[in-house]
Amino acid sequence: MLAADAVWFNSQFHLESWFTAVPTFLKHFPEYNELGSVETLRRKSRVLPVGVDFARLEDREIDANLSISQSPSLPSSSYLVEPTLGV
Repeated sequence: MLAADAVWFNSQFHLESWFTAVPTFLKHFPEYNELGSVETLRRKSRVLPVGVDFARLEDREIDANLSISQSPSLPSSSYLVEPTLGV
């Protein structure tokens, strides 16, 4: 991570969780003089949220009675490829 130009997390929660835990982890090593690098890593850390386009979902009406098998957004079984067992 120290050699990286940037360190990416998929949420602010994961970023904060990691930076909360890493000092405790580093202190388990006999020579934990790398604690100073935690701040260096924090400065080059960024959050890149999971790519969900919520704007596309806002216009959809949700039908609570629609089952997963009826969902128009899921592929039908004819599109699924069954794995072969080398037969």
